[in-house]
Amino acid sequence: MVSTANTVTKREIIIKDTHRGLLYRDGVLVRVLEAGRFVVPRHVDLGFFRTPKSEVELVDVRERDLTIKGQEILTADKVAIRVSIIVQFRVTDPRAAKHAVED
Repeated sequence: MVSTANTVTKREIIIKDTHRGLLYRDGVLVRVLEAGRFVVPRHVDLGFFRTPKSEVELVDVRERDLTIKGQEILTADKVAIRVSIIVQFRVTDPRAAKHAVED
């Protein structure tokens, strides 16, 4: 008979260069994972023996475009001007993007 209590199965996660991973253990942020291959242990709960539950949340760090539709602006001399804006942004700090920024 083989005992499974002593063996903790592991899973492998690969983070691409366009993303970063936030590693959480029991809901607490442990560290930011750069691009590469990582081994994350699976959660085991036998009542008397338990391993922390590990999760990895991916954050996209690629540059993105956001288009703000045309807005009518009335100048001081009563001339209407239509303005459209294209904003380019990317995430530089994944920890702050998930925990400090609202939207």
